Amino acid sequence: DWTELQPLGTEGQGLPGGPSSKRYKLNQLAVPFGIGFKANFSSAVGIGIEWGMRKTFTDYLDDVSTKYYDTELLREAAIEQGKSEFKLVYLSDPSIGTDQNYGNAGKQRGNPQTKDWYSFFGVILTIKIAREPICIGAMYI
Repeated sequence: DWTELQPLGTEGQGLPGGPSSKRYKLNQLAVPFGIGFKANFSSAVGIGIEWGMRKTFTDYLDDVSTKYYDTELLREAAIEQGKSEFKLVYLSDPSIGTDQNYGNAGKQRGNPQTKDWYSFFGVILTIKIAREPICIGAMYI
């Protein structure tokens, strides 16, 4: 079951006392950098290894940045907006279901002082299908 978290406002975005009066943006810039290596074993076969990092300008890549929001206020907001209150409250703090008397409201959920990063690693196999350029219309491959 896929659930978009940004419209829910799991940290109270857009609600009184939340970290922001509006929701975070879904599109952000990232600064790419990394390192890679490629070797050709013949004129038709090559292999590459690549590792890359991306520095983003958002702290909401994982929908976590500031503090846990009051679950009762989230429940009220969900009812007002016609959203699933269970889904909003549970996704804002999954530990709620383990003990009804336990709550994280006001406790640190993330670190708003640092923005999110992500990295990837890949192995690339390159195989040339034809040795001579193939003309497809006016486009050469």
